Formats: sequence, structure tokens, C-alpha cells
Amino acid sequence: MSMDEMGPVIATLYNVILVALDPIQMGTLTYLPLYVPEGIIGPEKLICIAFLRSYNHFVSVPMIDNCPIPEIKEFWFKFHEDSVNGCDAPLKIRIDEWKSIRV
Repeated sequence: MSMDEMGPVIATLYNVILVALDPIQMGTLTYLPLYVPEGIIGPEKLICIAFLRSYNHFVSVPMIDNCPIPEIKEFWFKFHEDSVNGCDAPLKIRIDEWKSIRV
């Protein structure tokens, strides 16, 4: 399975914002949960993983607070449930910063 398939599953299952770094194969993207169970508030934390191509392995990457993050995977905007509406709003500034340094 690709990260495009697994990213939303990981983000939804663990209720996290998932940043995946792999500019060669899958792209560098942010995944948000597609829904959260009733009574649960949106994503609880942000985790970042990077793909080490030479070892065919993912590793956790520590991120500093409020660092720029890549764009949210587009299909989230089409397929997320109302339970996660607005999860993207607090990330907008960080995503805009990412876009400005990627130009």
C-alpha cells in the first residue's frame, strides 16, 4: 500500500495530523483524520514521518513547534465528515509558510 492509501488511515485511526516526508515517490503531504468518533475533539497531536528509501523504512521525525508543514492532501476536503470540519483552519498559517519557502 502507498502512503496515499495509508496516510488517511493512520491519521483517522490514531486521531493525529500526519506529515509524511518523501519528495521523490509519494510527495510531501499532510494527512488529517477523515472523521472522529462522537465526543472526541479533532486531532490530538502532530506526528511526522520520513521514508528512508535506501532502507525501505519509515522513521519518526521530531518537529519544532509551529514549524511550516506541507499542504493537506486534496481529497480530505472532498471526503471528510462534519466531525472534523475546521481541523485545517489552525494549520493554514503553517501551510502558507511551507508554500512560501518551497517557491
